[in-house]
Amino acid sequence: MNVIAGRVLVRGEKIPKGVYHLVSEVIVRHQDGTYLLTQRNPRKNLGGMWEATAAVSALQGENPLECVKRELREETGILTDDFIEVGRVLHQKHQTYYVNYLCHTDVDKDSIVITLTKTVES
Repeated sequence: MNVIAGRVLVRGEKIPKGVYHLVSEVIVRHQDGTYLLTQRNPRKNLGGMWEATAAVSALQGENPLECVKRELREETGILTDDFIEVGRVLHQKHQTYYVNYLCHTDVDKDSIVITLTKTVES
């Protein structure tokens, strides 16, 4: 859920016209020049597809940076404050406001822990 101009958005419910939900996305670049790729869970939408971003809807009260830090930690175990905002996109059809980040890290690749919803390739 998220409060927008006095409104509460509930996951799975239709978003009112003229209202957008916040999604933060991150691409992770390792200091050696490689990028983190994950594979979507086969049971989810676009299952089995490879993706270079981790994306998540903001929770109530989260700003875009807090949201992306939480997502990266939850999805990979990577803890960092090294994020650079690289863009914002307002997607009319999906009623979504995307905030995009690049994360630089020197984390030991063997320490990355992927949640059960994903697999990893680097």
